[in-house]
Amino acid sequence: MVETLQLTVIGKVFNPNWGKRLSLNKTLHEYFECVRWHLSFDSSSKSWLHKNAYEEAKQKFDLKTALIQSARDKAVEILKSFRKMKKKHSVLKLKRVSIRFDSRSYSFAKTDNELTAYWLSLSLEGRGRTSFPIVFGERENIVEKVFDGKATLRSVELRKREGIWYAHFNLEKKVEVPDDPETVIGIDRGEKNFAVAVAIEKNAPHKPRKGQFWKGNEIKALKGKYSHLRRNLGRKKLPQLVSKIKDTLKKKTDHLLHVVANEIVAYASQFEKPIIAFEDLTDLRKNFGKTKKSKMLNRRMNSLPFRKLQTYVEYKALREGIKTAYVDPKHTSQECHRCGKRNKIKFARTYTCSCGLNYDRDLNASVNIAHRITSSMGWGKSGLPEQPNEVTVAKT
Repeated sequence: MVETLQLTVIGKVFNPNWGKRLSLNKTLHEYFECVRWHLSFDSSSKSWLHKNAYEEAKQKFDLKTALIQSARDKAVEILKSFRKMKKKHSVLKLKRVSIRFDSRSYSFAKTDNELTAYWLSLSLEGRGRTSFPIVFGERENIVEKVFDGKATLRSVELRKREGIWYAHFNLEKKVEVPDDPETVIGIDRGEKNFAVAVAIEKNAPHKPRKGQFWKGNEIKALKGKYSHLRRNLGRKKLPQLVSKIKDTLKKKTDHLLHVVANEIVAYASQFEKPIIAFEDLTDLRKNFGKTKKSKMLNRRMNSLPFRKLQTYVEYKALREGIKTAYVDPKHTSQECHRCGKRNKIKFARTYTCSCGLNYDRDLNASVNIAHRITSSMGWGKSGLPEQPNEVTVAKT
């Protein structure tokens, strides 16, 4: 089976002269206004916007037609994302935007130039294209795959950060994944244990293998620290300081999430033809009640970056040829993975069932998540499930 892996490689626009910087800044200003103008129609339909706004946009903005269409598409994406994540009484405010160039408005080449081998040519203003030298860091080897024919360059986004321009190259790569997995890795996520993994193998589906825990204490501490500082500084009306602290803690949290994601993929890679299974937490917010206790738990659970973790794992796993699947989360914490009976576990850390099972509650949920996949593939149980023969607790 072939899957498509999405990759983004960031390169720095190396020392553009005054004229090129001016051209980039003018294009960014026009592009920003064009995106904001399209947002004013409050429409998430590209075809409707093209029919009702395209001709006027060509007269209104000093942009190439390809960039006008790109700005329209960007506006639609921003509006859809806002509506999906919208909170009560929130208002969409566009603060910044990146310029997206598709194949009609850029070219990318490798040369023998001594300054840098990589050059990006963009359609900005007037006729022709403006060329910019691009320098890459550690991920230059991924860019090389474009020239080797092992990856396809789909689009480029130009972003300005603290006065410096960066080019984000969006690539696609085809990856082979097993048609018939032989190991399912169930991943449970929660407040006590940030992530818990267990392996179920095809040749012994009754015997969970090598459970591993990630406590995530540092991640939870960073989230708690931000909430505390936001409340205190918010009372003093220091929004700029709150934003600065948020960015700093976000970078630290992202680093820790990458560490956990790498370790989860490494855990899965030790087994034969693995597939990783997560609970589908799309409607996590909707599953809590309206009591004060439920609202508090809702706030704590939704402050943890579960979705970002699964995004990182999905990307890193596919890079290694490992597919990720999602299952219905209903009753994974309540069901006994041995006999299937549902039990109310409340606050106990040990899952106890009348069939005689005594198990860590999060590990039990991980086994149930894995079993949702194994049952769909017809893997039977030749005996009663056992306690994992090895348990590892990660400090991350």
